[in-house]
Amino acid sequence: MCSDTQLFSTVFTCCLCESDVSITWDATPMHLPEEMQRQVSRFWMSLPKDYIYNGQLARLESWSLDSSSCRLDLRPSDYRTLVYSNAHVEQIQQTWGAHYLSRALGISAVLVSADKNLVFMRRSHTVGEFPGCYDVFGGHIDNPTNGQVPNVFVSMAQELEEETGMQQSDFDLRLIGLIESTPNQKPELVFIANAVLSRESILSRAYEAKDHLEFTEVHTLKNELKHIKPFLKAHQSEFSPSAFGSFCVYMRTCLFDMRASRGN
Repeated sequence: MCSDTQLFSTVFTCCLCESDVSITWDATPMHLPEEMQRQVSRFWMSLPKDYIYNGQLARLESWSLDSSSCRLDLRPSDYRTLVYSNAHVEQIQQTWGAHYLSRALGISAVLVSADKNLVFMRRSHTVGEFPGCYDVFGGHIDNPTNGQVPNVFVSMAQELEEETGMQQSDFDLRLIGLIESTPNQKPELVFIANAVLSRESILSRAYEAKDHLEFTEVHTLKNELKHIKPFLKAHQSEFSPSAFGSFCVYMRTCLFDMRASRGN
């Protein structure tokens, strides 16, 4: 089930803290072919703008990993290129090549409450990507200002604050992997966020959070394989690829390892 290449592929798994991850930032946006630029603009103009705007994002160019550290090579992109790329994957590959896919780097967090529950959401029908699907909390990496370099941990913490109402002191983040969504070939960093708050505390804050309109419901699951695996199997078609992949990476790197260490 957790190797379903129709939804995602695992690029690597790890368990790294903020000091273990370095970023190289090329501030020059990638130049798109002129015809592709025109098509991106036409497609963007055809979309309703009630709930979306052309935010600046970070694109993953390349990465490297060793036993104790990870390097991510990023450069600027934007949301309208991402939306066009998501809808025209095959055309872009055939006409200009896979290098011109958006490759906007997503960030997702598997949120674990202090009383051992996984907390996730069902997306609103007004969001631009995978409306109505089950999803974990997350988003994208905003481009830095004033010559700064992006920080993927800071970006992930900000997304959790905006979507759950928690403060950064309420959780601890670890990077546990990189996956790629199969439908749109979009890379996604996967984090585990261990919260000091209970399930009920997180739920009450999430419904009052700044970005609470991005989801319609907040769900919880007991943080045990016997609960997680059947839920994923029963609802696989209702998950965004990045959320399904994030749960699978979490089970593989955290729960399976934990069970093995206990000798089960």
